[in-house]
Amino acid sequence: MKVFVKRLERLISLNRLEQAVDTLLNTISDFKTEDPSGKEEARQLRNQTITLSQRLYQAGDNLKKGFSTEEDVSRERLSVSTTLLDLLSELDRYPVFVDYIREIEDEEAWKAASRSNTISAYQDYFNNFPDGKYKDQTQDLIIELQEVETRRSEEMKRIAADEKRRRDQQFQQKKDDPVLRGTIESNNIQKATGQRDRAPNQPPRRAYGGSYEANSQEPTQKEHWNTTYLIAVYASTIIIALIGIGVGIYLRVAKKDGVERFDDATRAQGIYMIIWGALVWLITFSMYYG
Repeated sequence: MKVFVKRLERLISLNRLEQAVDTLLNTISDFKTEDPSGKEEARQLRNQTITLSQRLYQAGDNLKKGFSTEEDVSRERLSVSTTLLDLLSELDRYPVFVDYIREIEDEEAWKAASRSNTISAYQDYFNNFPDGKYKDQTQDLIIELQEVETRRSEEMKRIAADEKRRRDQQFQQKKDDPVLRGTIESNNIQKATGQRDRAPNQPPRRAYGGSYEANSQEPTQKEHWNTTYLIAVYASTIIIALIGIGVGIYLRVAKKDGVERFDDATRAQGIYMIIWGALVWLITFSMYYG
């Protein structure tokens, strides 16, 4: 009921009294019940609201006809707003109507949470409606989404660990490569010989920056590292694309007790994830082998 009351209070604060009265009157008209107490509540609320509407109309009509001034209209509107605020503060006197408002807010909040389909949205719904119509379903969905987030996080950690292990293996292989090790030792000998042959007054030459001739092996090593980096990027992109396809398929076909777990909007997002993953995979594959 808080949302409904705050909405009307907001309209009153903006001096949009006609809209506030119409909103309340429309809600009362939609309130259908077979409960005798509820029918009596609806009758009382309708009479009070119609009276406020008539007062607003009469004030405006008197101003147009010249029977009253702007100050008279302002005082009447202020009186109407005060009466309407008092009515809203006393809605607890109409418990059947209040329950109807809560059902409406519960339904609207659930639809908003379902459209968002996030843990935070479902938690907000549960916090606002701990005894709501969809409380059990909300708890189940929160658990499911937490499990999905956990699996996704574990998968990303596994990919990162595999990538680090692969880089470490490549580094170790290079260290153990006898050809590369021999080249490094030969370069060290050449550097030491060049330093001994340098004239006493000759300033030291920098190993990097142009004084020494470029090592013939350096471009090859750079090309190797560039190739390794590109392979890692391609592999990671393909894995991420496959994960996107898998999550999309799960959102699309997951069922519980023979019923789809997710609504149409979420299942549509699953289709988009499948298409996105397939496109990323095809583009990456074509770039690598193209």
